[in-house]
Amino acid sequence: MYVTGSAVYCNASTYPDRRVDDILIELQEINKDNYEQCFSIDPKSENTDFVDSVIYSLAEAWVFYQDMKPFAIYQNDKIIGFVSMYVWE
Repeated sequence: MYVTGSAVYCNASTYPDRRVDDILIELQEINKDNYEQCFSIDPKSENTDFVDSVIYSLAEAWVFYQDMKPFAIYQNDKIIGFVSMYVWE
C-alpha cells in the first residue's frame, strides 16, 4: 500500500513552557463524532490559494472513499489540523 499526504491546515498552538516530549501529536480518522470540529479549522491567509476547504476535502474523500482517507490532527487531545491522504495499492 502507498500513501501520499495532502496537508490541508494545521493551527498548532505553542507551549513555550512545555518540553517537546510532553506534546503528543496524533492522527484520528474522521468520523461522526469529530467531523464537525474540523469545520472550524481555517488555513492561514497566505495558504488559502493552495489548499481546499475542509468541507470540500471531506466531500472529496466521501466521493473517492476507496482512494482517500481524511484524518484529524490532534495535539494533546485538541484538534489542531486536518489532512487528507491518497491511499492506493
